[in-house]
Amino acid sequence: MAKKEQTAVVECAQQLRNIGDLLNWKYKLLELIVTLQKIQMEGKR
Repeated sequence: MAKKEQTAVVECAQQLRNIGDLLNWKYKLLELIVTLQKIQMEGKR
């Protein structure tokens, strides 16, 4: 594989990793919000 191709592959892999990290962070935040809403609803009973 040529140097330019290797660089392109590495950059693509880094971008995919960043997207994956961002999605993981968003799902963890969503889980936290749902958990807090459940706790809040239980407190209203």
